[in-house]
Amino acid sequence: MTTLLVRVAFVLAYLSFAVSLYAQGSYDLGNRLFAEGRTAEAAETYEKSLHEGKSEVAAHCRFMLASCFEQMSDFEKAEKNYRLVWQLFPRSPWADDALLRVAAHLSKSRDINDVKAAKSYLVKIQGLYPQSSLLADSLCLLGEDNILLHEFDEAQRNLTEVLDKYSDSGLATRAHFALGRLYSDDENELRDLDRALDEFRLVVEESPDSPCAPWAYFSIGNVLRSQKKWEHARPYFQAVIEQYDRTLCAAAARPMLVLSQVERDQFLRGRDSFEQLLAIVNQDQRPVMLKKVVVLPQPRQVTKLEIVSDEAYSDEARAIYKGDVKVSAGRMRIFADYVVCELRSQVVRASGKSTRLQFGKEFVLDCKQLTFDVKKQRGVASGDVRFVEGGSGVLALGSGSGPKVKVVKSLVFLIKDGQALSLSEKE
Repeated sequence: MTTLLVRVAFVLAYLSFAVSLYAQGSYDLGNRLFAEGRTAEAAETYEKSLHEGKSEVAAHCRFMLASCFEQMSDFEKAEKNYRLVWQLFPRSPWADDALLRVAAHLSKSRDINDVKAAKSYLVKIQGLYPQSSLLADSLCLLGEDNILLHEFDEAQRNLTEVLDKYSDSGLATRAHFALGRLYSDDENELRDLDRALDEFRLVVEESPDSPCAPWAYFSIGNVLRSQKKWEHARPYFQAVIEQYDRTLCAAAARPMLVLSQVERDQFLRGRDSFEQLLAIVNQDQRPVMLKKVVVLPQPRQVTKLEIVSDEAYSDEARAIYKGDVKVSAGRMRIFADYVVCELRSQVVRASGKSTRLQFGKEFVLDCKQLTFDVKKQRGVASGDVRFVEGGSGVLALGSGSGPKVKVVKSLVFLIKDGQALSLSEKE
């Protein structure tokens, strides 16, 4: 009986050894095929060599199988096997790399749920593998993902840490480019276009051959274009087309080069039209020149027709004013949050939480919307119109001894000779 048990044990040991030799042989063959670029054959060989044991050979075999699928663009199978590397062999030398590759693939989709999942894997790498050689890569990708998730404070910390701790890792260019994206993002409260330009310029000056360089050129052009500096923006779009021809970035730069010229022409035509409008309305026919379009000059005294605001934009059809807008024409004053001036019809439309019309000290009203035809000197106030006539021009909405407040649905007013005001109201 004892002899039989010894023989059975010997046979099992032999079979196990034979299986191991076969697995090792398939593993070695798979590595050779992969090195030769025969990826599909390598994948089949790696699958044959996988066994139930949790040896380092099995862990690397699973990792290489995932790499084969990744090279064959079968990302579903690649992701599945990379996950298995981390789940089955969390202490293997390839576990952190497998997590990073899954995270990188998820980040590329730009789907918000995928990016959140990618972030969770990157956080795992930082926590579970503090000695990993991939910490810098995972931290940089984490910063990029936080930008996509609009976690701008975290992203700034991540990317700054990459530059502080891993400046020699080869990731500095990528981190500078990501910081440029961060500072130029419209949703970012930390938005700083000058800092964004500095970061993008570091990329093109220090790493012109990096994959980020063409997009850094493109981004500089886009930032300058958003600042209405079209003449400065165009050379950057041109540089992308000339230096990085036949790339996706060059394809994107071509329409931007045309668009920047079109926007510049529209801006100049719109500005000229607006100056002509002001010249027509002013009694002395002298145009009121706009020194700036984005931020208008703020004169101490408003005379004739003048529109003063925090921000203003114009094209060939209209001028738009935002933020504490004040419109003046003779003795009339309009105060609003938002004003649109149609340049061809010369109609001014005002709106906001509290739109107010004042005519000298004799008349004042509050409403939701107000339209004024400059040519006809005729206007309409609508939307819960409240007004008083006479007195100091102060609208008293509460109870007390002040002038009586009238409330109507709409009110038509007409200015005669710039001095007299006539009203036509509907209850």
